[in-house]
Amino acid sequence: MNRKTTGSMLLALIAMTIGATACQSAPVPEADPEASVKGTMTVNMNDKLKISDTMFGIFFEDINYGADGGLYAELVANRDFECTPADARGWSSKKFWAVDGGNMKFDIATSDPIHANNPHYGVISVDGVGPRLLNEGFGGFRYEKGADYDFSMFARQQGEKPVKIEVGLLSDTGAVLASKTITVDSKKWDKVSLSLTANAGNSTADACGKFYLKPLTAGSAVAVDMVSLFPKDTFKGRKNGLRKDLAQTLADLKPQFVRFPGGCVAHGNSWQDDCYYWKDSVGSLEERKPIKNRWGYHQTRGLGYFEYFQFCEDIGAYALPIITVGVDCQFTGGQQAVPMDQMGRIVQDALDLVEFANGGTDTKWGALRAKMGHAKPFGLKYIGLGNEEQITDAFEQRFKMVNDALVAKYPDIVVVGTVGPGASGRDYDRGWKFARQEKLPIVDEHFYMNPNWFVESAQHRYDNYDRTGPKVYAGEYAAHAQGNPRPNTIETALDEAIFLTGVERNGDVVVMSSYAPLLGKHGNMQWTPNMIYFSNTKIDKTTTYEVQKLFGANAGTNYLKNKLDFGSALDRRQTLKVAASAVQTRDGDTVLKYVNTLDQAVSISVTLDNGKGIPASAKRTVLTGPSFTGKEYTLTDNYIKLGEKFTVNLPAHSMTVIRF
Repeated sequence: MNRKTTGSMLLALIAMTIGATACQSAPVPEADPEASVKGTMTVNMNDKLKISDTMFGIFFEDINYGADGGLYAELVANRDFECTPADARGWSSKKFWAVDGGNMKFDIATSDPIHANNPHYGVISVDGVGPRLLNEGFGGFRYEKGADYDFSMFARQQGEKPVKIEVGLLSDTGAVLASKTITVDSKKWDKVSLSLTANAGNSTADACGKFYLKPLTAGSAVAVDMVSLFPKDTFKGRKNGLRKDLAQTLADLKPQFVRFPGGCVAHGNSWQDDCYYWKDSVGSLEERKPIKNRWGYHQTRGLGYFEYFQFCEDIGAYALPIITVGVDCQFTGGQQAVPMDQMGRIVQDALDLVEFANGGTDTKWGALRAKMGHAKPFGLKYIGLGNEEQITDAFEQRFKMVNDALVAKYPDIVVVGTVGPGASGRDYDRGWKFARQEKLPIVDEHFYMNPNWFVESAQHRYDNYDRTGPKVYAGEYAAHAQGNPRPNTIETALDEAIFLTGVERNGDVVVMSSYAPLLGKHGNMQWTPNMIYFSNTKIDKTTTYEVQKLFGANAGTNYLKNKLDFGSALDRRQTLKVAASAVQTRDGDTVLKYVNTLDQAVSISVTLDNGKGIPASAKRTVLTGPSFTGKEYTLTDNYIKLGEKFTVNLPAHSMTVIRF
């Protein structure tokens, strides 16, 4: 995806947080010229509405290779030899592995595995020295000169001879970038590990290499499992950690919460086969239970609940885990439900999740958390029950069982319910009725709609919501423009921005929001559009990403009541295409946000009623692009002249943020 960026977004955000003193010392620019379309905005600096500290978050799901092959930094694909045809057509336990050279036999075995949850392992037999077992990784391995890589695997001697094995990194040209030798001399499973430093990189930035195991003992056989290679430089230096550049890109959004592990991944196609039971994703890696991914590939669950909680802590975000309430995704052949006599497991899983996150080290699940390296509780506050299920008798009965148990044992946990998969309709209406009946604190609404809907309906969607009922989490939303694949454009991003100004205005009703999906790996797409696209070597930030970043980095704790008026300058429909928001941040800054989706510039005369200590100027960031339906965008930073009265010019097809 092409992108043009003018100025430095990082410097802009730093400058915007410096405050009034810095603004006063900056050069004072001339007032903005007036555009042909003129309006007024009055902001009452004293009339405030409290905004939740969870207003803007991110929704992570292992879709489009978002986890394995994406955010999770593991470089070896099918490290556990657990890929099956159930994951994807044509897959097997040998997927991503290949023999290079003759006189090598590569088999899959199941006798006496490391753990019952990881029943398959590889067996390598060689007659002579020379052949190698190659792993192709997730579209290849990106190696960088001087970078360190941590290798580990479980191995055991299969024959009478101890086995020497060369472990190495191969560039895209076949050059050995690093290699070391290990010796396997135990007939029991033993974990071996070492560090490798690449003496060069791949031939080009986009090229990707391979990884290999090369037995050096003729006439030998060795069993291997959990064959792993990680870059040492992970996000925050975590073992079993996250890809640094991708995780930092997420952290830069300043999310106030992270929802995980889905999405439809949470309940899967089947409660028996691929439902994401959280207990199977914790503990040592070899005992975690891999499953087929709801979106058609393999989940190692190396990125599991412990790692999710740790990431939330690392970036200062609340965790919002989504767990099943015992019904399947209705979109895969109709909704199926866990039999009532087996619902005890579902209820207990919910209770045990709180214990895992918050329990003391003297509890069963708190002790496991401590054993994994985090004795201090994570401080879990929110749990989502279910994900856009069809609202049926079976759903309501099972949801109530789980919710009642949670409320009884952990009354401080805030439960987020669901009102079905759409923005309206039977499930939506029944879901809201049920949520009010059960007095749920928050419900999750989803809507994937055309861009015009976000302008004409969504921006005022919450203006007339019931202020006494459950609060709203706009949990999955995106503007879907025409195209295959559906594109991210200036239009879709700005229309989503207009919606978010309405979210801020209704901060007494909407307490959470998150765009979906978050990540999409080039060449491995099940869904579009996504907020961030990536390859093994690059990250492409979309227009939507930049809008989300502008809102997240400038989130408020209070909404400042304001009125935007164009008189007769615009008709009703045109008026919908220009939106504004005013918030006050935790540190006392004022942030004005403007979105103009008209084909022409707009001039706004701003009055700050009851404004005190207004600086002479402030940093302004403008997002716009050469084509409303295009992907290319520009971010520019400059100063705007301020005062209790000032004028701001909004370019056509733009979002403007002023912070002082």
